[in-house]
Amino acid sequence: MVGPLLAVCLGILLYFVVRAGERGRDNKMLQIILFGYVVRLVLQTFIRDVKLFSHEAGGDCESYEIMATEIARYWQVRGISFMTQDDLPILGQASLPPNLFAGIIYLNGGEATRIGCTALIGLAAGLTCYNLYRLAVELGADPQRARWTMAIFYLGPTYLHYTSDMFKDGLVVFFTVSALASSIRLMQRMSVLHLAIGALSLCALWYVRFYLLFVTTAPLVVGLLRGRSKSIARPIFGSLALVAAGLMVLGLTHAAQDVSETASTTFMRGTDATFRSANAEGGSGVMFDDGGSPYGQLWLKLIYTVLAPFPWASGSIAFHVGKVDVLIIAFFMYRSWKVVRTSELRLVALMVATFVVPCTVMYATSMANVGLIARQRLVIVVALAFVAALYQPEKQAESAKASAMTGPLGGRDMESSLAKSRA
Repeated sequence: MVGPLLAVCLGILLYFVVRAGERGRDNKMLQIILFGYVVRLVLQTFIRDVKLFSHEAGGDCESYEIMATEIARYWQVRGISFMTQDDLPILGQASLPPNLFAGIIYLNGGEATRIGCTALIGLAAGLTCYNLYRLAVELGADPQRARWTMAIFYLGPTYLHYTSDMFKDGLVVFFTVSALASSIRLMQRMSVLHLAIGALSLCALWYVRFYLLFVTTAPLVVGLLRGRSKSIARPIFGSLALVAAGLMVLGLTHAAQDVSETASTTFMRGTDATFRSANAEGGSGVMFDDGGSPYGQLWLKLIYTVLAPFPWASGSIAFHVGKVDVLIIAFFMYRSWKVVRTSELRLVALMVATFVVPCTVMYATSMANVGLIARQRLVIVVALAFVAALYQPEKQAESAKASAMTGPLGGRDMESSLAKSRA
C-alpha cells in the first residue's frame, strides 16, 4: 500500500514544485510534466515483462530491485545505514540508487514495490525537464519553443523507457543536469544555494555513475570563475576555497588514491578488447577494426556513439524504436549549432560543450553495443536538448544581438530577459 500512496504524494510534490516555479504563468508546462509522470507510472506495470530487446525482457531494473530488497531486510535487522560495496559487494560503485529504493521498500515492510520506486524516478525525470526549461526561459528563450523542445526529450522513447522502472538512469540524468544547471546559474551570479546544489550533485554522481563526476566538474568551475559579480574577487575566492577544501580532503584521506584507482580500473575495463567483445555479443553489438586500441577508428566510434542505430540497420523492437531517438538527436544538434552560430548565448552553449565533448569522446572509446550507448548517452542528449531550447530564428537572433551589450551571458538583453522571467 505504501507504493501507490507514495506515487500520489510524489505526484503532488511535483505539481507544487512546478506550479510554484511558474508563478501564475500558463499551465502548459505543468500539464506536460504531470502527463509524463503519469505515463511512467502506467508503463511500469508492464514494460518489464515486454521483450523489447533481442536478448531479454526487462533489464537491470530487476537487479536493483533485488539489491534494494536485500538492503531493506538488512536494515530491519541491523538498523538503517547507507550501504556501499564494502558492506555488500554486489552493489558496486553505483550504491545510491539501491539505497534509495531500499528506503521505499523498507517503508513497505520489506516487500518490493515497483510503483513506489518508479514514482521516485518519475519525480527525478519531471524535475530534470522542468529545471532545464526554467533555466532556458531565464536565459531569454521563447517559452513555447523551450517547452516543446524539452517535452520532446522528456517523452522521447529511450528516456521514457529508462525512467519507467527501477533503472538508475533517471537519477544519473537528474544529478548531471542539476550540476550543469547550477554551473550556468553561477555564471550569472555567485549563489551559495547553487554552489551547494552543484557540489551535492557531484557527490551524488560518485555513487550513481561516478565517472561523470570528472566531466561535470569543469562546467561548475567555469561557472564559479565567470560568476557575474561586482567584484571578481568573490567568485575567485569561492573557487579557491572549493579547491582548498578538496585538497584538504585528499590530503587527509585516501580519496585521491581511491579516485585514481577507480577511474583507471574502470577505463581499462571499459576499453579492454575482451570486455568490448563481450558487449558486442548482444543483438546490437558492434566490432571495430581498431587493432584493440580504444582510440582506433575513433571518428567512426563517435558517429556510432551519437547517431546509432542507423536507419538501414535491423534488430529488436527497441533497436527500431531507437531510430526515433536518432532523429530527435539530429534535431537537437542542428538547433544547437544554430545557437552557437547566431545567438548571444553562445557562451552558454560553449560552456555546455565542455561537458558534451569530453563525455562523447569518453563513451566512444568504449563503444561496442548500440543498445548500451543509447542508454549511456542520455546525459549528452539532455545537454543538447537544453542548448536547442535556446534557439531563436535568425531575425529574432539578429534583433537580440543588435540590442545586446557585452557580458558573460549577453549583457543588457540578458538582464531584460531575466527581469521579465521574474516579473
